[in-house]
Amino acid sequence: MTNFQWPRSSVKKLLVCSLGVGLLLPVGWAADAPPAKATDEAKPAALSTVKGPFATGGNIEISKADMDAESQRVPAQVRPVTVIDPASLEIMVKNLYLRRALTKDAEAARLEQDPQVAAALRLARERVLSEAWVDRAETAAVPDEAALETYARTAYKAESKRFAEPEQWKASHILIAVKKPEDEADAKERAQKLLEALQGGADFATLAREKSEDPGSGAKGGDLGYFPKGRMVKPFEDAVVGLAKPGDLSGLVRSQFGFHIIRLDEHQPARTRPYEEVREQLLAETQRKIRTEARQRLIDTGMKNAKVNAAAIEALAAENKAAQPSIPLAGASR
Repeated sequence: MTNFQWPRSSVKKLLVCSLGVGLLLPVGWAADAPPAKATDEAKPAALSTVKGPFATGGNIEISKADMDAESQRVPAQVRPVTVIDPASLEIMVKNLYLRRALTKDAEAARLEQDPQVAAALRLARERVLSEAWVDRAETAAVPDEAALETYARTAYKAESKRFAEPEQWKASHILIAVKKPEDEADAKERAQKLLEALQGGADFATLAREKSEDPGSGAKGGDLGYFPKGRMVKPFEDAVVGLAKPGDLSGLVRSQFGFHIIRLDEHQPARTRPYEEVREQLLAETQRKIRTEARQRLIDTGMKNAKVNAAAIEALAAENKAAQPSIPLAGASR
């Protein structure tokens, strides 16, 4: 087993990483991972063949259980990348070793008998246990895949209006802008030439990228995406609605922006999105709802005997305020 050899310049950095991050991770980070999909719940956990230990020395051993617990403290959004990177895992191992070595020194000095340290230890233990208890209750409350599917389908039927979509059009356009009255005739002439080119078979997307003076859509070949009634200015909307089938071109359409040449790309009647399109969304929502309800039941049970002393809280706030140094107002004379 290789002994850790840390240059002096690295010790301070490691201490910062271990003490400034490892012990001060926000409480909510481990709970921020997105809820597992229903199909994931039924998958058995793979048995690890890596047993460790990952570091030893001085009667200290960093085990697989230590690494698993520490991994859960990494923010959910970066955890998948962190746990497959050997360099990151090595830092994690060193942090765990250093923290445990320093803990042994603190215990030898009976630091846990200090009232503030004892209170902090008690709070840390309560946090870990209470969060584990809540997580167990939430996990136990989530039903199997078949039941989740039933809940999701029931929600879809009860809330079908959520998934209603209005009539929509998908269109592309080329804009020749009119920025001042004297530009009107020239802009119209240029737009007319583009229209004639399109009617003669020129590629719409190519002309839009080269000639359109709407930079947002022009860069995308004129594509405006889908839009319902009321989204576009009225002359533009009226022209789009008047086009019969995909591929049809408008004439020159004058709006307050200038002259448009519009191509209808697709017309989508009003519809309700089918269950298959929103299934994953509903399964995730259902699982979150069930977990939230389970958490709330625990909160209600845990708080039922609580008697909050508002007067003591107010007094503590006042005492803390009085102990703070005064802060001069900005711009006050010195």
